[in-house]
Amino acid sequence: EGLEKQTQALDQAVKKIIETHPQSALVFLATIAPNKKMFAQGVYELSEEKRIQWADERITYLKNHIQYAQARQIPLINVYQKSLALNDDGDLKYINPDNYLHPSHEGIDLISGSIAEFIYENKIFPPG
Repeated sequence: EGLEKQTQALDQAVKKIIETHPQSALVFLATIAPNKKMFAQGVYELSEEKRIQWADERITYLKNHIQYAQARQIPLINVYQKSLALNDDGDLKYINPDNYLHPSHEGIDLISGSIAEFIYENKIFPPG
């Protein structure tokens, strides 16, 4: 049910952007992958099982977001994929160790660098 609501919200947002700004470049960003074992450590008292469950839920929404973009041929900046460690879990270097929810400084660099690279490679802005 939650994924259906997410998809409906994305449908509405995309439609509104296209209607109100038809000349805009629409691009989706899939953000940093969570780390299952450390998710929200120090913020919420959770069992290991519950921590993994919460992280898996966020991963499911991230993957739905990615699939939505791909199915509709919306360009995607897939930081999620870039931020996975070899074990397919969120690489801790990209996650803030103060809360294990938000990006670290390296994570912010990965996100902003990925956006800049996408803009440059796709020539989003006309030469000035």
